[in-house]
Amino acid sequence: MAVPAYAAKRVTVAQLEQTLTAIHGKPDTQIAKQLYGLELTERLSAAKLAEWEKELSGSETRQALIALADQSAFFDPPPAENPTTPAPDADSQRKLLQQAEQRVVETLSKLPNFFADRKINLFEDTPAHEGPAAVSSSYVSYRPLHEVAKFSSTVLYRDHKEVVDWGETKIDATDEVVLSLLTTGEFGPILRMVLADSGQGTLTWSHWEQGAVGQEAVYRYSVPKGKSHYQIQFCCIPAGSNHVYKEFSGYHGEITLDAINGTIHRLTLQGDLKPPNPMTKSNLMVEYGPVEIGGKTYICPVRSVALALAQPQAISHSGLADSIGFLGLHGSGEESNSMPETSLQTLLIDVSFEKYHMFRSETRILVEDNPEPKEK
Repeated sequence: MAVPAYAAKRVTVAQLEQTLTAIHGKPDTQIAKQLYGLELTERLSAAKLAEWEKELSGSETRQALIALADQSAFFDPPPAENPTTPAPDADSQRKLLQQAEQRVVETLSKLPNFFADRKINLFEDTPAHEGPAAVSSSYVSYRPLHEVAKFSSTVLYRDHKEVVDWGETKIDATDEVVLSLLTTGEFGPILRMVLADSGQGTLTWSHWEQGAVGQEAVYRYSVPKGKSHYQIQFCCIPAGSNHVYKEFSGYHGEITLDAINGTIHRLTLQGDLKPPNPMTKSNLMVEYGPVEIGGKTYICPVRSVALALAQPQAISHSGLADSIGFLGLHGSGEESNSMPETSLQTLLIDVSFEKYHMFRSETRILVEDNPEPKEK
């Protein structure tokens, strides 16, 4: 029996707002269920999301809104939200990019030792699939994207290196999927990789956007596979072995800069993946903003989103080799070549970085008063 495909209803931000108005006051679970069946075609801004979260108090509704916003993070905002300012001339465009490169170097060199809380939400859908062989006529219905787990950890940044401390958190077999999806490298390696690689590919002006504190300049870049340092890892091929398949992938995305000083506010990275790869989507978005550490203000990650489309229950690891962890999965030989698009699973990680604090270590030397002479 063929497994029926599922298609979410695609809506604009304005249409989503109309939907929220129409269903306002209904039970939390009912609203969330309707929202999970939608898919945005435009980026939902953080300001608009925060406004709606205040109006819709249900916890399930808020999680559904977050999932919708995260999926839309790789799209352009609604056209009406963008400034109509003419594009800067070519020389001004180059100068702004040079400012961005200088700001990254300066920021990373001045970051102190610190620690921050990392709050993590995992969402996934359940692809429709056939039931057990003994009941060949049955199938499991599709379940839209929904929250399945929450985690927290402490990110330690010491001597310009990032370390994740899980403390006493217990990780079971299901939780290992979450760990394999998590990104690392937001505090430097991702920025350095994209800026270096985009110089070997194409980097062009795109458009203006309206940010929280002013206009932002958006550049689009594309890096071919031959110049890329973005590595996808598949474990294990053949299935059941310990062999890890590694491949560098081309990728593309956007860099969003402060129009005045070139500070990077937002970065997206989308892998150029195609079948027969067992993963066909590998996207990452990181937002940067001012945070206070030890009485001084620094530009650090405040939020990230990782989005993947992959074979179900086949997660492992991928990313920038030895620097960035992102998403990968277990390959399964010939099975990966024939996996239909409707059987792939969407996995989404929403991460927020909070409570930045200076990391200090103290050493105390105890001196004994009038110590007795030791006998020889």
